[in-house]
Amino acid sequence: MKSKVVVRYNPQLDYIKDFPFDSPSLIYSEMDKVLLDLGLDKKNYGTENWNPFGILVPKKGKVVIKPNFVSIKNHHIALNRDRLNGVTTHPSILRPLIDYAFKAVGKKGKISIVDSPIEAADFEETVEALNISHMVNYLKTEREYPLELIDLRDFRVVPKMFINSLNIGERSLNIGFFKKLDLTGDPRGYTIVDLKKDSEYSLLNDEKLDRLRFYKPHFKEPTKHHDKIKNEYSIPNTVLEADFIVNVPKLKTHKKAGVTLAMKNLIGLINRKNWLPHYTEGVAPKGDQYPKRPSFVEKFEHLLSVVPVSNKNSIIIRFPKVDHKTGAVRVPIRDGNWSGNDTLWRAILDICRIILYADEQGVIRDTQQRKILSIVDGVVAGEGEGPIGAMPKKCGILIGSFDMVAADVIATKIMGFDPKRLLSIQKAPEHDKYPLGTSDISKIEVIPQKMINLNLRFKPPKGWRTYIYGECNKLTGKR
Repeated sequence: MKSKVVVRYNPQLDYIKDFPFDSPSLIYSEMDKVLLDLGLDKKNYGTENWNPFGILVPKKGKVVIKPNFVSIKNHHIALNRDRLNGVTTHPSILRPLIDYAFKAVGKKGKISIVDSPIEAADFEETVEALNISHMVNYLKTEREYPLELIDLRDFRVVPKMFINSLNIGERSLNIGFFKKLDLTGDPRGYTIVDLKKDSEYSLLNDEKLDRLRFYKPHFKEPTKHHDKIKNEYSIPNTVLEADFIVNVPKLKTHKKAGVTLAMKNLIGLINRKNWLPHYTEGVAPKGDQYPKRPSFVEKFEHLLSVVPVSNKNSIIIRFPKVDHKTGAVRVPIRDGNWSGNDTLWRAILDICRIILYADEQGVIRDTQQRKILSIVDGVVAGEGEGPIGAMPKKCGILIGSFDMVAADVIATKIMGFDPKRLLSIQKAPEHDKYPLGTSDISKIEVIPQKMINLNLRFKPPKGWRTYIYGECNKLTGKR
């Protein structure tokens, strides 16, 4: 049987502007068509009895909704409303999904909106700016929805700036420090899940395993959790206890992974991202930190940018070149921000397998433990230097599938990129014991079929421009 991927493309589609994002609206109507085309409760469609999630989660069950909240700042630059719409899941996309989850589980169920954004992100500030917190409070108090909003992180780093965005010529001077702040995290606690030799990292040789890296000041933290035998991840219990996960990523580019869609979005379901290898130290081919050996000045600037001091606190000294019109930071390609990154895709696939196959106790089973529905928000998408530095691109797209690999294949094609050039997509079906979906386009049913030829010509990140298009034009990166 082919995997279904539903694509709703309507250039007139836009987000609901007015809180609390109620129906009727074009967003609701297009979302309904996505769920209907996926075959959910067809017999009751158009009636008050329509319950699209009723077959996916039991009454009194537990639903986790995973948007992409990222951050409202890109380094020192605050994102305006247009920029924010291009990098975060919009609340008006979440609203119908919350309504359908409530119809399925009822007042005695549980609906958890969760995310684990980047370390420096202020979760409360972000959900306030997006009107997410207002929507959640309204639905809890006025509609009696069993709804909660959880920052899954158990700590974050807080930037305190002494000099912030001081323009000196074509550069921007920023001096301050990152202070570690403990958070309450998941109220249900965490479970360490070990994939052992079933991890994608177990295929690496010892030299590369010793070079697995995260960002400073957690530079070598991944080496404590990944080797030939042990490959562990910290998973929030709210996620492991879920009967059904609604995965709501943004349609956008990513400097390390090429794109960030359905599979990559599940990284936001773990709390300790500093355990995740993001790149391998060194220059290709021994590592993938840099595509070519950096100059002394580039290495010195990078060394000063974040200086660890004590207890995971660090000093910030940044003096990058900046495009003062767009706010884009001009830095050399480093930290695995290019198409040669052979590290991060492994974490993406490991986490996807855990979310699909780990039971409530964190034990990996032979069969899938919960359903995952992916709804990709491409009403306004993000192109260029994503995930946070992406520029907004109005697309009017919603993509839905129960096969997150197939969803990523079609979404990547719609962006104008070659899915065969993304290891996270190509390697996903290869695992003998724990496959994630299909990357074979001949085994994917696109509804409507004509959408398979849609090409919205996204601008890729700088480190992917001559690669991600495939055979179209290797030299210029144009289609």
